[in-house]
Amino acid sequence: MLEPPAPAISIVVAAHNIATYIDDCLRSLLVPEARDCEIIVIDDGSTDATPARLASYRDSRLRVVSQANGGLGAARNTGIAEARGRYLLFVDGDDWTSPDLVPRCLAGNQSPSRCRYLCIRLFRCNRGWAET
Repeated sequence: MLEPPAPAISIVVAAHNIATYIDDCLRSLLVPEARDCEIIVIDDGSTDATPARLASYRDSRLRVVSQANGGLGAARNTGIAEARGRYLLFVDGDDWTSPDLVPRCLAGNQSPSRCRYLCIRLFRCNRGWAET
């Protein structure tokens, strides 16, 4: 069986007991603008409704990996090991992003300088998204 082509970006989402927030996070990532990505959610030993919330999603870009609780670092390391994309992006499961995050990351890496690292910090303010 052939594997699908590797995505441009692997988004690693660490999740531990965040059932209240994970839907907002995934809705912000699973947008049509984020076509060339995979989203890997590492369920880091959740004991609340997080696993049930994750199981409710049906999107080919989303993969859920469950593991015993090991903390944020262990969850991210698992995500790195599972990632197939050329680039990595980390998002915490209790955060949400701008719908154009993936396209902007890809556009930023198409610069003539062929950058090796791209760092973006976004924060939510009362009147919309702002960059720092």
